[in-house]
Amino acid sequence: MKKKFLILVAFLLTGIIALSACALRKTAITAEEFLEKAEAAGFKIDEYVSEECVYALKYGNEIEIEFIVYSSIANAKYIFSSEKYELEWYSGSSSSVSALNYEYYKITSGGFFYVVFRVDNTFVYAWAYAKHKNEVNDFLKSIGY
Repeated sequence: MKKKFLILVAFLLTGIIALSACALRKTAITAEEFLEKAEAAGFKIDEYVSEECVYALKYGNEIEIEFIVYSSIANAKYIFSSEKYELEWYSGSSSSVSALNYEYYKITSGGFFYVVFRVDNTFVYAWAYAKHKNEVNDFLKSIGY
């Protein structure tokens, strides 16, 4: 009886861990997909360079989001780490996550909201007036980030 119970517990724990791992993964999008979502959300596309970079603006320059596809995950990780390091110098309310294939750092400081987000080999840098924080977060959720 005790052996069956332990096997059942082990089975359940394995299932929970497997489901958690799936929930901790995000799917990277392409620059083209970002472009389409940004335009649909009312962003003005300031720059679109081949399949690698999109720079989107909203409300004049009150929200700026840059999306870049790097040639490797290592390059995207390096840029993420560099940009995160710069933002960590600001004082304010911040949050960060590092999961299986993505990581982000968000901070609100001095009336501004900043986000750096990496999924696989893609990188997003967002800057906005703090009053647009929820809109930036909602947009990132809409693209799966």
